This record gives sequence, structure tokens and C-alpha cells, in this order.
Amino acid sequence: MDKTAFGSSPAGSLAPTIGGQFAFVPHDLPPELDLSALLVPLTQATQALGQLNGVMTTLPDPYLLIRPLEAREALTSSSMEGTYTTVDALLLAEAGFEGARQTADTREVHNYARALRNAIKSLDELPLCLRTIKSAHADLLKGVGRGRGAAAEAGEFKSSQNWIGSASIKNARFVPPPPRSLAIGCMRSNSIFSGKTARRFPRCSTQRSSTISSRPFIRSPTATDASAAFLSRSSWSTGRRSVIRRCS
Repeated sequence: MDKTAFGSSPAGSLAPTIGGQFAFVPHDLPPELDLSALLVPLTQATQALGQLNGVMTTLPDPYLLIRPLEAREALTSSSMEGTYTTVDALLLAEAGFEGARQTADTREVHNYARALRNAIKSLDELPLCLRTIKSAHADLLKGVGRGRGAAAEAGEFKSSQNWIGSASIKNARFVPPPPRSLAIGCMRSNSIFSGKTARRFPRCSTQRSSTISSRPFIRSPTATDASAAFLSRSSWSTGRRSVIRRCS
């Protein structure tokens, strides 16, 4: 990884890792964000979400609107890793059509959508914490082949260094935080940030960026992106009647 590209970044710092290389460690997220320059667009976005929340509470099943968006999220994020399927195939898998699940890509995208839903539903009983994030990761890798991550420490944060863009860490384009202490510390910072920030809506992009930079799981980027999506979605999603919470 090119140290000059990350060494002076305001978003993080460098830490030594294996092979004499350096990894990028995101800074802890702040307890509050300075939103003064974004006051007008944030107010407009909050009002729009409030209107949508009002519509959702009048529906017998709010997921009539939410599930297609979840499917699109699963398709888009999975395609970043080269995992492709179609909306039709995914919906057939969602409906229990076993033939659709025989395709490895469709199974993986279906797992993504299911992991996201299960994680959001778990917020009815558990606070947002590392346990819920690791459980979502385990759901993501259920039933996938060894070549697609079955042996990649499902439900556990990485225990070895990972990197992006090369077969060798020496030529990697990006090296996320070293395993265990730093990676877990980044995720713990994210969960604390999620619980303490007053304005929930604007934190989503900041939180997602920090989580993706942390790459806490060996199976990435889809697993990381699923965790990021869950962290962001948990700001305003529930698993029951009122799916979208008002921003405050």
C-alpha cells in the first residue's frame, strides 16, 4: 500500500502490520458531527423521511415497500465483489423456490438480504452491538461453498491480516486495520457512535465509510458492506409496524 496516499489522511492513521507493511486504521468516530453547513439539505431530507414514515404507518405491511429496496441493496452490494444475480432469481429464492438457490451467486445474494433483515429484526430484543454484527456475518455465509467464504471464520472478526488489490500484501492497493484488537476497536467505536449520536440520519454515510475501511471480516467486501449497511440502517429501521424512525 502506498503510504504517501494514506499517511496524512484526516480520516485515520497508519499502523505496522505483517511483512514490514503498514495498514490504515480509521480514527474513532466523533460523539457528535458538525452539521452547520448541511442544515438546509438535512432538514429537507428529515422532512421527506418523516412523510415516508407517515405513509408507512398506514400500510398493513410496511415491508411491501421496504423489501424491494432491501433486494436492490443486496444486488448492488454483492455486485461489487463480482457476485451477480437477477431480481427475478432473488425473488424466487425469497419465495422458497429451491431451483433458484442452486445458483451460487443467487444463494449468496439471498443470504445478504436475509442477514440484513434478521439483523434489523434483532434490534427488537438486543441493542446494536458486536454480537448482532457477527450474527449477521454468520447468516451471510450460510450454505456457501468453501471457495466463496465458507471457511472464512463465519460469525467472527478476522484473525489474520487481509488486504485489497493484489495477491501479495506488498503490492496491495489498500490494507485495512490489523486483526483482532484494532479491527474490533474500530467496530466497537462504530457501535458506540451509533448509540450516542443525536442526529441519526446524517451519520449513516460517515459510519458506512468507517466500517468499510475497517474490513473487520476476512470475507470482504460483501460481508463488510452488509455490516455497514446494517449499522447505517439501524439508525432508522425496525422490524415491526413502523419501519422508518423519525430523525431527531
